[in-house]
Amino acid sequence: MNYALSRHLDCNFDEAVLRITDSLKNEGFGILTEIDLDKVFAEKLGKEFKRYKIIGACNPKFAWEAVSKEMDLGLIIPCKLAVQYVSENETRVIAIESKYLFDIINNPALNCIRDDIRSKINLALQYA
Repeated sequence: MNYALSRHLDCNFDEAVLRITDSLKNEGFGILTEIDLDKVFAEKLGKEFKRYKIIGACNPKFAWEAVSKEMDLGLIIPCKLAVQYVSENETRVIAIESKYLFDIINNPALNCIRDDIRSKINLALQYA
């Protein structure tokens, strides 16, 4: 099973970050975390890496519903996305495939939430 949804954007890295974060907000997600993985590698390991930002996004309504049905679900929230530098005018945005994560948990009570999250993340990627 493919565990990621992705889209290439014809824009620079910084523009892609703005576009996906705005698009997520339009779908009801707040940005909880941003990790510049390339900077972490440089600071902690002295290694260079292409620009790569991990974004933790959370829709409070979905999170509340999910954790109310499965207390340990906090291990997989917030939803993870990443923005990857490809070239000066091309950036790849990826998001975790919620079906993959939720199917590991195997709780049918979460299926509607899983599908709603997937739909909203797909829309955020589509309109970024």
